[in-house]
Amino acid sequence: MRRRQALTLAALLPLPLPRLARAQSADFPTRAMRLVIPFTAGGSNDIVGRLLAEDMAARLGHPIVIENRGGAGGVLGTDLVAKAQPDGYTMLLAGSGSFLISSLVQPRLPYDPEKDFAPIGYIGAAPNVICVNPGVNARDLRGLQAAAKASPTPMRYGSPGVGTTGHALGAMIGVVLGVELEPVHYRGTGPALTDVLAGRLEIITNASAPLQPHIASGRLRALAIAGKTRSAALPDVPTSVEQGFPELDSATWYALLGPAGTPPERIATLHRALNATLADPPSAASWWRTAWTRSRRAQRRPISRRCWLRSGPAGGAWWTARIFASNRGCAMTERTAIAYAVEEGIATLRIDRPERRNAIDDATRGEMIAALEDAAGDAAVRALIVTGTGSAFCAGGDVRGMQQRLSAPAEEVAFNGWRRQGRTHRAVALLHGFPKPTIAAVNGAAAGLGCDVALACDFVMAAESAHFTMSFVARGLIPDGGGMYFLPRRVGLARAKELVFSGRRVGAAEALAINMIERVVPDAELLQSATAWAKQLSAGSPAALALAKSVLDRSLEMSFEAVLAEGAKAQAMCYTTGEHRASVAGFLEKSKR
Repeated sequence: MRRRQALTLAALLPLPLPRLARAQSADFPTRAMRLVIPFTAGGSNDIVGRLLAEDMAARLGHPIVIENRGGAGGVLGTDLVAKAQPDGYTMLLAGSGSFLISSLVQPRLPYDPEKDFAPIGYIGAAPNVICVNPGVNARDLRGLQAAAKASPTPMRYGSPGVGTTGHALGAMIGVVLGVELEPVHYRGTGPALTDVLAGRLEIITNASAPLQPHIASGRLRALAIAGKTRSAALPDVPTSVEQGFPELDSATWYALLGPAGTPPERIATLHRALNATLADPPSAASWWRTAWTRSRRAQRRPISRRCWLRSGPAGGAWWTARIFASNRGCAMTERTAIAYAVEEGIATLRIDRPERRNAIDDATRGEMIAALEDAAGDAAVRALIVTGTGSAFCAGGDVRGMQQRLSAPAEEVAFNGWRRQGRTHRAVALLHGFPKPTIAAVNGAAAGLGCDVALACDFVMAAESAHFTMSFVARGLIPDGGGMYFLPRRVGLARAKELVFSGRRVGAAEALAINMIERVVPDAELLQSATAWAKQLSAGSPAALALAKSVLDRSLEMSFEAVLAEGAKAQAMCYTTGEHRASVAGFLEKSKR
């Protein structure tokens, strides 16, 4: 594995400029290009990509449109480029996390990092900074170690996604400091940073670009540069080596890639524009000239594969990934409250706590998030079924957590309440925004949070003995798991208020009659029927299905004109994938018969 990845990295090293000049294509580009950034806006990948795109577009004479495609730790956006037309008009801003670490920790990647991409050029490597929100009583790594050990619950760190550098470095910090840290996964650095700045999370690690303004303003506290050398962009922040933790050595590298099969002369044209941009960095970013641990120019000379892996910018990432992948305390490697399996393209996520009637505690929330991230990034998964073990679907939140909160100081309850809500909201949001069809197979009681989980799915199928209860208000609680969003959209506002205020039980037959659910089947046929329905729903083109679902999920909040515009954009994006073009070709061939 290391040798194959080293070959891929070696291919990223730039070609000599004279050779590029001879290979440049005279008729390329002739129209706008796009640069896919596999994370949401606001992170280091986004900042680097936008600056590069603006400068390269001016040199190439045509605009480069940024497309942020976050999800599954960068896998969704990376896969989009792997399957795009290899014509030079689609590029990927790759990073060490989304491109390398994901190949170690993500199951069944939908692309081959070695074979499915054409290297355009290496951009540079930036050191990762370890930061905390100012509410954490720590000013260095020793202080973080002490604060984490004193915390009654695991401290949490914001991760741009499963298998990213931020995820791996967070796990590495926990191992090296000997403390338990819990990852909270997002679709990029931007939303993770928002929650750290708001005090909902304690820790974040990233390249300096998105963090630097907040460090300067005091909204973030930088504890260490993860490496041996101080950053010129943050000269007052000591390194992890200076503080006695040499194992915390991690940098994020960036490279520009295209789909495999892109004509060499077009790769050469793009490479030449990239070289020119890096030789004269964008003046808009004051940190550009000081942010890199290894300059672009220093990488022009040949280096050995062994040197790259052991001391190059990927070295820390590889070491981190090994620690991360072997960390058995990580939710994605070991599940006890969630059973997850994939068979014939249908993933089944089963809440597996029958002794607690499948009530959801903090550990279950974390495992559910990890399972949903895995399923979203797995190309073998075409649809998802959510169900429960035993006689209940999900009895809501675990009451033992409520008992613990009653006996805790009010200020501690408020702080940990934000943490718990963050995990709840993340799990429900992942389920609601899942890029493939989702079916809740409700096998028994779906109460409180369990009802929220069921209604977050695209479709709800219930056994005849199943029932639903929104009993929050009757117990002095507020439905904070998404029920106040999903329920009115299914049954109407007046009926939703009646169900929430009264907290009464709604049987499967009534739920069907008021459009709360879509189907009712005999108890013994529930999973079989759900599986058959999932196969029927996911029989079409995965790319077209994901894009259509994305537009439909937002259609009720958009104007007619906006829906038309989004539909047109989705149609155009469909045709950039080889899988979709093959589906269309098959349809046209069948139409001729």
